[in-house]
Amino acid sequence: MNCKFTTITFSAAITLVASLSIAASAQKAVAPPAQDTPDAASQQPAVPGAPLTLRTKQNAVTGSIAIQAVQGTSGASPIANIDFELLLVHNGKIINTVPATLDEHGVVVMNNIPVAMGVTPVVRINYADVVYQRAGELMDRDNPEQKITITCYEVTDSPPAWSVHMRHVMLAHTPEGVRVTELIILNNPADHTWIGLPAGDDNRLTTSLTIAPDAAHIEYGEGFFGGGSTRLNAGLLQNSLPLTPGSAQMSLSYVVHAQAGVVNLALAAPVPTDNIMLVVPADMTTIKADRFQDGGATRISDTDVRFYTASQINPNEILQITLAGATSQVMTSTGVNQSSRNDPASMFPKVIAGLGGSVILVGAFVFLLLKPSRSTTHEL
Repeated sequence: MNCKFTTITFSAAITLVASLSIAASAQKAVAPPAQDTPDAASQQPAVPGAPLTLRTKQNAVTGSIAIQAVQGTSGASPIANIDFELLLVHNGKIINTVPATLDEHGVVVMNNIPVAMGVTPVVRINYADVVYQRAGELMDRDNPEQKITITCYEVTDSPPAWSVHMRHVMLAHTPEGVRVTELIILNNPADHTWIGLPAGDDNRLTTSLTIAPDAAHIEYGEGFFGGGSTRLNAGLLQNSLPLTPGSAQMSLSYVVHAQAGVVNLALAAPVPTDNIMLVVPADMTTIKADRFQDGGATRISDTDVRFYTASQINPNEILQITLAGATSQVMTSTGVNQSSRNDPASMFPKVIAGLGGSVILVGAFVFLLLKPSRSTTHEL
């Protein structure tokens, strides 16, 4: 897909941002040219302080993005004059990758973005050998302009005082035993990106978590990127992705096999854990749940479940959970196999909503480029 893009300077970028704010508050845009064409934006002046004309939303076929990169490390040099990529994503696939360069203020405006069919812009910047990625909102005829701000940090190999803010563990019946789906929120209070400790073979290790030692059929989600960055050794899940400041979300799922209908789980982290919530099918019997308090029963996504909570878990403190009644072929009154209905991933949004919005969803993630030849592009 070949598209022509233009960029304008910092002053014009500030003008665009201000124009977008005014347009959003007034819920209307400046009158467009008589005829809007894909090249109309490229005809706009790139003079500092010159106004950037916004199109009427109904007629927009191209749009503009103001991109700004900011330095998140205190006392470090501002982000300026570095290359980046703008990815345009449509229906989950990258349809175009456009290289560009930030100016001396860390700002650039990109015009002539094709929006007629709807695209999601993703900004990808390699700074200090760490790739930062930030997705914007959907751009279409009704929303042709936006601003994306992405924060980059200096790196350190000194471990920060990171912690596990929240760990949600949800179980569902499977033919083998139970499928466990975890959503983990980490917190890094520092203002540097931690690249991890040396682990041999040019690898580094950052975060680690204890899961069931016999976990199988592992599916890695956000924050892992699978085999290249993660390894499991005797129940210790080790990750090599850099840990950025603030909150970071990770997710994964795995199967724990049942022995005579009984499954055993183990949860731990090498750092303090603020809260753990365990959600199990109501038809399972809890034999053992170290340090967990019974949170009662409820119904989520047409499935009866029970909650257990634990808080202020010490570093390396292992919480053992033993459950009976692990079986997959649980038939409902409608004849539907319940194992396909209580998918834990589908229950997460409702569980999170019940916690008062305390979970922070993070739109950026990073991965370390250990060597240029080993870097991997991951489709969104």
